[in-house]
Amino acid sequence: MKTKNIITVLLLAIILASCAPAVTAILPTETAIPSSTFTPVPPTLTVVPTSTPENIQASVDTPCSGCLTVIPTSTPENIADAKDLSKWIDDYVHAYGGKVMVNNVEMDSSQLTNEVKANSDSFLQVKQINGSNFSFFVVNGVPLAIRESNDKQWQEMTLKTLGRLNNIVIGGMVEKYPNTEKIYREFDGGLINSNIWTTGKNGVNGDLDFSYENFQLEYSKQFGYLPSNNILDSILWGAYLPSGFDSFTKEQAIAWMEKYITSIMEKHKNTIGAYIVVNEASFNDNLKKKIGSEYIKLAFQIARKVNPDAFLIYNQTDNHDPEGKFVNDTAQVGNELYSEGLIDAVGIQGHMVYDNVTVRIPKQEQIKQILDRYKAPLVLTEFDVDLSFLSGTTLEKQILQATMYANLTGACLDTKRCERIYFFGAFPDKNSWFVLSQNEPNAQATLWDDNSQRKAAFYAIVQVLYEHVP
Repeated sequence: MKTKNIITVLLLAIILASCAPAVTAILPTETAIPSSTFTPVPPTLTVVPTSTPENIQASVDTPCSGCLTVIPTSTPENIADAKDLSKWIDDYVHAYGGKVMVNNVEMDSSQLTNEVKANSDSFLQVKQINGSNFSFFVVNGVPLAIRESNDKQWQEMTLKTLGRLNNIVIGGMVEKYPNTEKIYREFDGGLINSNIWTTGKNGVNGDLDFSYENFQLEYSKQFGYLPSNNILDSILWGAYLPSGFDSFTKEQAIAWMEKYITSIMEKHKNTIGAYIVVNEASFNDNLKKKIGSEYIKLAFQIARKVNPDAFLIYNQTDNHDPEGKFVNDTAQVGNELYSEGLIDAVGIQGHMVYDNVTVRIPKQEQIKQILDRYKAPLVLTEFDVDLSFLSGTTLEKQILQATMYANLTGACLDTKRCERIYFFGAFPDKNSWFVLSQNEPNAQATLWDDNSQRKAAFYAIVQVLYEHVP
């Protein structure tokens, strides 16, 4: 009897064992890891319930609910293995004359590349931004490449990437010249130049000619600029008015101005979201002579009525420097317009033209003190630095230029009210308005040299933006 009972129990155990579900763990090692204590550490392993994700196929050997399958994931690219590492370093070193000091050692691009490959960790920094981890490849405080935690490949650093991380728009003057597409991909928005006011052939009573604006907008489509990030520069500029304006009475001038503003803003309602409504209002501009200083407020009242959602800018020149001619005007007029809800920002043109022998170049702290006088948000609208009147070698002047670019950018960001930064062109240096319109062949005013290579000023801007990433 006892023998039969024992045999029965053994048979029952065998049957139960054969019915139990099999548990399969797919591991890249031979060591078994209890599922209750396993913690996934990217990028080595990812643990997922086989029964939950529809896009992950469970093992045919794991039909039971709740069984775990451990799936290896691909490893993020090491910066030393990035295919464009040498190019990023070449571009950076080229901007400083072919050699840079790194850790108190002078290096050319080949030496720096070898150093990065040998000691890559010392060139990496990680920042947590909006809940995501970003890795940066940094040389001398300048980020040359970026990789988000979810990305596998390193990407070249661009102005618009750092702009987005700072929650500001980086843009540039739109003009089509050969081999400039890469430059325009640095931006998130376009500065659309208007030449309506120079179309003298039509006069005040003629049809408006939008062909130039349409050309710029069409060209910029390939770069994916949002309409809200495009700025029209500008609607009213008292120094340039259509022929026949001088014959108007004050009432006729106001009527023309209202029709003019309305026509332009309605035309571009779906393609341009920001407008410099009044540009460079001066003490003797023709609008002020005909209508009076009240034309400025009236123009913004009209613009606000035409498109309440548009971003409206009062733009002025020479208003960033302690000795700037229009600092007081910008503070008085801009603050009044902003307090009445008629503008969304004050425009700081940012044309920096200095003689470093006889003229004091303002420091970042001095510029910020001026910008703090303006209560409205700030937009750098026509940012460039003319080298025509600076002394020294080409590299020495470009290093000084980089400092000036950095000072104004840093001061604007330090105010916590800097919403947009737009660089003036056209690009690169040889297409600058200083060269083509002002007969200054040595201006070298942009961030890119004649061959569209990044200059020291570019990397100075990148460094300042990086330092301000929250």
